[in-house]
Amino acid sequence: MTEGTITALIVDDERLAREHIRLLLGAHPQVRVLGEACNVAEAEQRIAEWKPHVVFLDIQMGGSTGFELLDRLTDPPRIVFVTAYDAFALRAFQVNAIDYLLKPIDPERLAEAVERVANGLPAPSATSSTLEEDDRALLRTGRRHLFLPVSDIAAIHADGNYTHVVAMNGSSHLVRDRFMDWRRRLPKDSFAMLDRSLLVRLSAVREWTADGRTAKLFVGEARDPLFLGRTAFSNLKKELQHCGKM
Repeated sequence: MTEGTITALIVDDERLAREHIRLLLGAHPQVRVLGEACNVAEAEQRIAEWKPHVVFLDIQMGGSTGFELLDRLTDPPRIVFVTAYDAFALRAFQVNAIDYLLKPIDPERLAEAVERVANGLPAPSATSSTLEEDDRALLRTGRRHLFLPVSDIAAIHADGNYTHVVAMNGSSHLVRDRFMDWRRRLPKDSFAMLDRSLLVRLSAVREWTADGRTAKLFVGEARDPLFLGRTAFSNLKKELQHCGKM
């Protein structure tokens, strides 16, 4: 492979759409298209075999989605979503700092995406935006990336520069995002900040027990409790009283 070459895979269930992206990429000699895939299973196989630098990935592909492909990958390449979604729906991808191209593809936007991939730059992000309940949050867990619906997040607690995301089903994910970033992005009507290191979805509170200066809080279907100090427990009771759960 020539030094500086960006290898690419195009994933779309429509042949004409794949051909259009390939044609537009022809204006960028630093990009070499390794091939195409028309569904999630084929794309997963191509990525494993070819290890492209970037995948131009359609979101809706028949009965599957591009998100399903990302869920299968333990070490995904750079992803550029290609979507027909409107600008409002795209806010979710912007907040998650994943690049995207809106159909029909603007050649100038494609050039920007190629430049970011070439230089290892982050995608444009709407850092002032907040996630909504029907958005998907990107969880960067080590070398794996997965999407979790915001409505499935039960709690967030800090661990240094990392955070633990507790899902409604009880699973917990250590992610490379700071607590204050979560505080800014999550919908404030759904989450209560109990102290400087803990956000809890009040509707996910299952039970709690108090013992002296500390308390144990159980959320969703989690078996392991969240430990609350005096301040956090006091704030929890105030929040639950305010929403009529005490």
